[in-house]
Amino acid sequence: MELFLFEGTQSQFERAEEQSALIPYVRDFKAECVGYTVFFCLSLTGLLVGLMVGDMRLTVVTAILAAVCVCSMWYVWSGLSVRNRLKWLRYSGLTPSEQRHRQIQTMVFEGDLCHLKIDGTELGTWDCRKLCKVEESERIFLLHSRMEIGFSAPKGQAGLVLPKACLTDGREAEFRAYLLNYCRKKKIRFYKLESRRLQSMLKQE
Repeated sequence: MELFLFEGTQSQFERAEEQSALIPYVRDFKAECVGYTVFFCLSLTGLLVGLMVGDMRLTVVTAILAAVCVCSMWYVWSGLSVRNRLKWLRYSGLTPSEQRHRQIQTMVFEGDLCHLKIDGTELGTWDCRKLCKVEESERIFLLHSRMEIGFSAPKGQAGLVLPKACLTDGREAEFRAYLLNYCRKKKIRFYKLESRRLQSMLKQE
């Protein structure tokens, strides 16, 4: 039976969760920019038509729409969505103590289940048969469940976040093959998150 072990401090797993906040941003960035650009061009066209025919109502409405598009594009480009996710991660609930940061978290993938342990005490299991999508970056694996439940995922975010640096038993290539055996989507999508601009988003409060 295949066995993969991820083991590290709570602090390491929390940093992995912060990295996971970048994946939705990178995944949706291009589509959102294209959509807002098209909408802005249409609004600008309507604004010009309104000015040419002297229709003040059309001019005002299209000017407002164009302004909304500009603000939305700035929101996407600035990475505010990432910082909002980080604020939720860092400030929801009680601030973790130093003692909690030093606790050892273990994720043991064996057969159909992943066992979660904190300082050797098992807290529950995660059913790999419910795995529907896997995403990956240079530092983490992000596993999405059909039931949208994961031990290390923040509220509102589906998935199980695994820091690659904590893989102490097994190899990354073998773990990918293991995941694909369960995953409904037989493909792991990789995202490059190591650019200076993206990583700087994680440092801003």
